[in-house]
Amino acid sequence: MIKTKSKRFGLGLHANLSRAKLAEQTLSKMKSKGKIRLARRKTINVVFKKLKHVAVVFGGAIFVSAIVGFVMFLNYLESLNKKIPNPQTIFPDLPEASEIFDRRALDGEGTKLYRVIGAINSDDFEIKDVPFHVKLAFLAAEDKEFFNHNGFNLVAILRCGIRNISSQENTCGGSTITQQLVKLTTKKNAPTLERKIEELLLALKVEQTYTKEEILGMYLRIAPFGSSIVGLKTASNFYFGVEPKDLSLAQAAVLASIIQNPNLLSPTVPSDQNIERARSDLRKRQEYVLHQLMQNIDKFNSELRKLYNDPEMDSVISKEMIDEAFQVDWVSQLRPPIATDIKAGHFVNFVLKMLQTRNYKNGVEPFTREELQSEGYKIYTTLDYQVQQIAESKVKKGGNDYKYWNVNNAALMTVIPETGEVIAWAGSKSFFGNDEGCDARGQNCAYNPQVDILQSLQEPGSSNKPIGYYMAYKDGLLYPGSLLPDFPIKILDANGKIYEPKNWNNTFQGVFYSAKSALVQSRNIPAIQVIKMVGVQNYINTFREFGYTTVTGQYGEAAILGGVSVLPWEHAQAYTVFANGGEIAYLNPILMIKDKNGNVVYQFKPNKKKVADERAVFLLNETLKNYDGYSDRGRDMAGKTGTTDNSMDAWYIGYSPDFVTLCWAGNNNNSSMDLQRGFPFYVVHPWCKEYFYEIGESPYLSAKRPFTRPGGIIYGGNTCNKDGECIGIEPGFMIEGKIPPIDRKKVKIQVCTDQKHKKARPVDIALGLAVEKEFFYYISPVPSLQGQLDEYITSKHNEKPNEFDLNGGPNEFCDINRNTSGIPGPYFVILSPSEGALLNNTINIKGGVFVDDSSIIDVQFSLNGTSIPGCNVSNPNSFDITCDVSTIAVENGEYTLKVTARDEIGRVKSLERKIIIGSQINSHILFTQVPPSALTYGNNVGASCTSGICDYTIKVSYSGAYILNSVDLYLSKNYVVSKVGTMNKVGSSYEIIWGNTISPPGALSTDKYRFFVVAQTNTGITFESDRTNEITVVN
Repeated sequence: MIKTKSKRFGLGLHANLSRAKLAEQTLSKMKSKGKIRLARRKTINVVFKKLKHVAVVFGGAIFVSAIVGFVMFLNYLESLNKKIPNPQTIFPDLPEASEIFDRRALDGEGTKLYRVIGAINSDDFEIKDVPFHVKLAFLAAEDKEFFNHNGFNLVAILRCGIRNISSQENTCGGSTITQQLVKLTTKKNAPTLERKIEELLLALKVEQTYTKEEILGMYLRIAPFGSSIVGLKTASNFYFGVEPKDLSLAQAAVLASIIQNPNLLSPTVPSDQNIERARSDLRKRQEYVLHQLMQNIDKFNSELRKLYNDPEMDSVISKEMIDEAFQVDWVSQLRPPIATDIKAGHFVNFVLKMLQTRNYKNGVEPFTREELQSEGYKIYTTLDYQVQQIAESKVKKGGNDYKYWNVNNAALMTVIPETGEVIAWAGSKSFFGNDEGCDARGQNCAYNPQVDILQSLQEPGSSNKPIGYYMAYKDGLLYPGSLLPDFPIKILDANGKIYEPKNWNNTFQGVFYSAKSALVQSRNIPAIQVIKMVGVQNYINTFREFGYTTVTGQYGEAAILGGVSVLPWEHAQAYTVFANGGEIAYLNPILMIKDKNGNVVYQFKPNKKKVADERAVFLLNETLKNYDGYSDRGRDMAGKTGTTDNSMDAWYIGYSPDFVTLCWAGNNNNSSMDLQRGFPFYVVHPWCKEYFYEIGESPYLSAKRPFTRPGGIIYGGNTCNKDGECIGIEPGFMIEGKIPPIDRKKVKIQVCTDQKHKKARPVDIALGLAVEKEFFYYISPVPSLQGQLDEYITSKHNEKPNEFDLNGGPNEFCDINRNTSGIPGPYFVILSPSEGALLNNTINIKGGVFVDDSSIIDVQFSLNGTSIPGCNVSNPNSFDITCDVSTIAVENGEYTLKVTARDEIGRVKSLERKIIIGSQINSHILFTQVPPSALTYGNNVGASCTSGICDYTIKVSYSGAYILNSVDLYLSKNYVVSKVGTMNKVGSSYEIIWGNTISPPGALSTDKYRFFVVAQTNTGITFESDRTNEITVVN
């Protein structure tokens, strides 16, 4: 039975109860009431015993199962424990952002420019540097029992578990700071029991391994604060711009509040971009944290005394502190978001680019972006943020003050040429702000804040010209005073098409123009001649030697006008060649780099290279010195402007041995500025000059070093040799041994006095209507342009003949008719002998015979009708011959020289001129009888003569070979000559009566008389006698 019963219990309670019911039904049929009760009692006892047995068996099974389960749970925990990482290695170093500073930071007085953050923006710090009130703010927000638990708070877990179950939402978090540290470190977020257990176990291990202070420090280093911000130090700087040690209680409570939901509670960069909602929610959370501090003041102060074993420790937190924190307007203390937390943004971007492309990492390789974002380097740049702020203020002015001339942007940079250090870099008028001047699609903007003009390709305009002039100076093709004409030319462009370059103001300065003036005044035509002289390819090669790496665009003559695009920062770098006297200083924006342990991994060293002839550089600097009136308190300073086609860019680059500064104005979309005012003088000079003045006394520029004159420089030019060959039109410096070629020649030409811009003809010269004038023949420095130069000079002469001479002087003869007779045919200009000339037996005949409408074919000379033998001319227009007349003029006297000319038409004309051969005094005619030497008027001479001898016969005789036609007596009374009368021939003598008709002496009381004879032969010869002795007549 027992076995059977046991078996039935083994079948289960329900089966046994069914059998009991059957038994009870059987008993109910018994007629005796006692038997029924007895049967029931027995049945109950049987059932009770069965149930007791089952309970014992079931309890035993549960106990055994519990033991087995507990053992299995222990084994499970052991397996989990083995998988849990070592607390001493679980907390890896967080990525630490590298920081970029200006140069003054090396002396502890500088400025942090930027933090190079990645996906995580974090900074390491020491928990000992965090004030107690800041620590307590986080404990109040996240873990009030932090000092009392061993890793987890069971009460808090159960409380939050019940609350979450009752609300069916996960509205309460029971994790301690230690658990949160574990969770943030392991990054396991799956809502599983196993993960929770692992978290608890690891929390226990962490508590056993580290002190509370260390745990709190590790937590505050990795706690998230919204966006990519991790850690208390980063959050303090990001939100409030202070270090953790400087946080107020109100600020600390704000930061402690953000941790609850970093993405939504960030007051400046919430994930939903709803800043108003985020700040409202954060304010509520902060007030909760402050209330928690208020409720636990005594608790926190007491626990800190226990923690530090210092019962006398002052209270860290007080009601007054909390009340004050409630009143603080922490919103007004927030900093702008990290997007604007950058200084000198364009420069920083340049630094980052250089760090990742040059071998700054221990001198062997560039940094990677990841290394810069995570390894905590301290990068000290060459920038001076004080100078940078001046630069930024000036480009802001340059980009905003001239919008009425359509100028929307400006840029500036300054370099120390001796080293290549960049001390200022402003790539646009502002790194921040909104796009301006965009099209309907918001594109093609005139100004984009973060587009760095200094790192974008731009056409430099005329600021390209100095390199070409330097080359011409170097090769001895020019010196600053050389002739370099500015005139219209036609050339072939790079595509083989005719190109007519223009100057910026569409005018030309003309021929008499120096190389210095051409460069200073930025004339395009002279510059094109320069590049033709040095060669386009040579120019491009030199361009590259000057450090340009991205030369693109036109490679024809227009390259010197800015037809190639360059990077502006390389443009400034190229000008260090001029500032350094021939050495390029490759730009370097970094002074020093240290790793996070303070080890120096890079130390600045200037990188310079000689690329230019220092003598030619000196000539260029002399050319551009004090350019456009730029000067700074006596400093040697040179510079060059540049303007691109249609005024799209305006440049000025100023330099000295102390600095190179590049200033630019224009528009990002290359739209034109005002065509009348979009030039450097108007849109760059004003603010760029202000910049020079304001930085002029900075420590980098205070030396005011002059440009030095190297050896091998001489001074000369504007001189001509004995052959009239000239070099230059202005004196100036030139390179010894490289004297430039002749650029003009003196030409002496006879021009008419009454047509000064025409060449004199022989007749003009013969008539004395010509003067010698000096002209110049201007030689083009480019031989292929000589014809165009001549044409230009001719055109200017044709426009204003009285102002402009032809090149080399006039080539047309005077056209004034010198034939004053008005009769066509030959006419004469006999310069010698003159009328009445006294000659010997030779006659010098000089002059010319001319005809306007024909040619002279024959010229004959005769004397008194007799042809002069051997007296011939080869050039009728100009002759200067000496003829012997001794066979014709056998006696002294007056003769007639006759010149006869015949032209090819047959017209014959003659010219006669009286001359005296030998002397007009003929010794063959003599006075044989004259009055007494002393006479008294009224006594023996004169009309009232009383002596009876009042008339005197004067006689002369002639013994010569000629037949005399007439003999006339002349007297000289008191040196006044008058004719007495014609003498009569009496025999062999000639006589005349004189004396009774003379007038009395005048006021002098004495008259003096002398007589002479003028005779004329039958052949026309006239001669005189010698004068008699003096005869006096007194009253």
